[in-house]
Formats: sequence, structure tokens, C-alpha cells
Amino acid sequence: MLNQRALQTALVFFMRFLVATALLSLLYQLLYERWITVLIALTSPLLEWSGTSLHISLRSDAIALVHTGLDGSLRSLRFTGHQTLHLHAVAAIALLLSPPHLSLRRKLAACAVALPLFALFEVGQLYTGILLSLDQYWLQLSAAEQRSLFEDGWRVTPTDGLPLKAWFGWWNMWGSSGLALLIWIYLTGGRFSREPSVEQRNLAEDP
Repeated sequence: MLNQRALQTALVFFMRFLVATALLSLLYQLLYERWITVLIALTSPLLEWSGTSLHISLRSDAIALVHTGLDGSLRSLRFTGHQTLHLHAVAAIALLLSPPHLSLRRKLAACAVALPLFALFEVGQLYTGILLSLDQYWLQLSAAEQRSLFEDGWRVTPTDGLPLKAWFGWWNMWGSSGLALLIWIYLTGGRFSREPSVEQRNLAEDP
């Protein structure tokens, strides 16, 4: 009896999570450009602080890294893969909205904490991804092309790629889901529903 009840509770939670994820994904499609614009606005100062001569521009469905040469010419590099950034935040918010036993007030409070955290980590992802992409682009150029860019005002500080790649891969694989899970465990105590009362447990244990 207890196992069947626990299974039903878990299934209810899972269905609520699927519905919340679907609805939030649709909502994100409507707010996509605004969300990316916010991330770009927060990432741009990091590029300036690191001494990079490029700035970020949102163009259609892609992020462009634009370098302005000393003569005013523009060189634009297309940065892809950023579209998946929202998946972390969407899954986390859906997870926090799914427990049926929590009040809406507690859920919204948890989301208000989680959303800025994920925005902060997504800025870190975007910044790291750009640096890694620029490193890869630079290494693909010939010595003559590198020298020409450098003479044209190209200022991109090379990075130690291994730590950045390790952090980037770890966050994509485990960091985002781990953060969402920790917030959910703190919020719910690791339970899908309210803990049953003594009377309920005794009733379930009766043959």
C-alpha cells in the first residue's frame, strides 16, 4: 500500500514537472530575445574588463562577436550554441513549481532566488564559451593572418583553455542540474508530497 501510494505521488509530481517544463519552454520562446539581451548586457562588461577588442551583438537567432578595425572596418564572428542556455533555468523553475504540497508563495519565493542564480551562471557560461570560441578561432588562423589581425587592433587575451573547458563541461553536465536539485531539496526536504500523519501511516500499515 505504501509503495503504491509513493509511486502515485511520484507520478503526479513527474506529470506536473512535464507540464510546467512545456509551458515554461513556450513562454521562453516569447521572451527569448529579451532574456538573451539581458545576458549580453551582463556579459559585455566582462569582455571589456578582460581587455578584449570585441563587443557582442544579437543578430536574428545568433550572437555576433564584432571587431572594429583601426580603419573602421568590421569583422563579425558568429557565436552559436547559446540557444541551449535557457534549458537550465527552465528545468530548474519547473522543478520548483512542481511539488503539489507547497504553497504558491513558497514556490514563487524559491523561483525568485533561483532565477538570478541561473542568470549569473548563464552569464559565466556565455563568457566562457566566447573565450573558448575565440581561442579556437585564433588557433585556426595562419601566422600571417594572426599578425594582420593584431596589427588591426585585435586584442583578445589568450586563455588557459583546459580549466575553462573543464568548468564549462562540468556545469553543462552536472552543475545546473545539481544546483536545481539542491534548491528543491532545501525547499521540500526531498519529499514529493507532505509527510503522512501518524494516523495515515497506521491506516496504510493495517492489512
